[in-house]
Amino acid sequence: MKITVFSKINFVLAALIFLDVGVNAGSAKATCSILFKDVNIVSMTARGLMEHQDLIISESTISSITPTSSGPRQDCKQVIEGNGQYLSPGLVNAHIHLNDQQELVKYLEKGITSVRTMNGTPEILQLRDRVLNGDVVGPTIVVASPITSEKFNSGWRLVATVDEISAALEEYKAAGYDLVKFYELSEENYTALAKKAKALGLPIAGHYPIRDEVFRDHDQLMKVLNSGARSLEHIEEVAQILALNADADGQIDLYLDEIRARNIVLTTILNRLIKRDPDYDYQPAFTFLKKSVEAGVFVALGTDSSGVSSLGIFPGITIHRELALLKQAGLTSHQVLMIATIGGARALGDDNVGVVAEGKTADLLLLRENPLVNLSTLESPIVIVHRGRVAKFED
Repeated sequence: MKITVFSKINFVLAALIFLDVGVNAGSAKATCSILFKDVNIVSMTARGLMEHQDLIISESTISSITPTSSGPRQDCKQVIEGNGQYLSPGLVNAHIHLNDQQELVKYLEKGITSVRTMNGTPEILQLRDRVLNGDVVGPTIVVASPITSEKFNSGWRLVATVDEISAALEEYKAAGYDLVKFYELSEENYTALAKKAKALGLPIAGHYPIRDEVFRDHDQLMKVLNSGARSLEHIEEVAQILALNADADGQIDLYLDEIRARNIVLTTILNRLIKRDPDYDYQPAFTFLKKSVEAGVFVALGTDSSGVSSLGIFPGITIHRELALLKQAGLTSHQVLMIATIGGARALGDDNVGVVAEGKTADLLLLRENPLVNLSTLESPIVIVHRGRVAKFED
């Protein structure tokens, strides 16, 4: 079998493949667009494998999973012989900074079928819609607002008052952003942002938001945890804040219980740390990460990757460095894959991705080896299916 490597030419060919595999929109009855024959499924809904299964995709949805049969095949537009290889969910990168269309294929070819970009623009909103419409090949994009902060930076939304926050969020809602990204706000302004976002039905996510002089403030911390944030970014920052507020042994465990009870997702972006400081001591972050997972907190994987990264944190490949770091932290392969799939789906707010199950979105990777045994097999999928369309295929 020969690997098809994405290039500018293959990017165009992939777009044609995307169009070719879809089913007729006018079909009254769900038809079989793709059959995966005899695959071992890593479902992420349970530990272990579903061995020797046939999986059918109808349009963009997994419609059927049944034990492999030697009987007549259903009439499908495309049959992919699994030959006992492994089918897992597509990966989710829950924290990137997308700049343009050319970056998208770099994520998809590395098995990333969903991304959340954390500093959106009107152009990225248009790109999100073009991917959903099938006009552009790339992962599903969840788009956060421009970074909303009292600190000025190019491309950010500078806010200083409650009224300015309210106006900004009204604009985000009208423009169609999927969530609000916050960073460095006073307690008053963060409270106003959370309240306004809730009224508008906009999720919020960002760094630990309050940048007052005093970080050791239990009441302030609980206000943040009670604010309705979907996720807090950079797990090492969260670890530092909780450590500052922990008065006794076991206090961090109690804070993690509070985070779990509120379904707040913590996002890892560990690879960035060593890029900024080659001598960075990972151990405190590793310890907190493992403690969070063991406490039942949802953790998502992020990379902060960008096509214009000054730190060399580039689209696509960086996710596999992050996976290796999660493993290095002492997590099992199953826990790591949970972070890269279900945890990411939580951060996106989409429970139809990150798992292989009937009725869920057909974002799938066909792999040579069992990723629960060898995570590196995720780096080179044989087949990538995004929303029921084949994006990469060996034959």
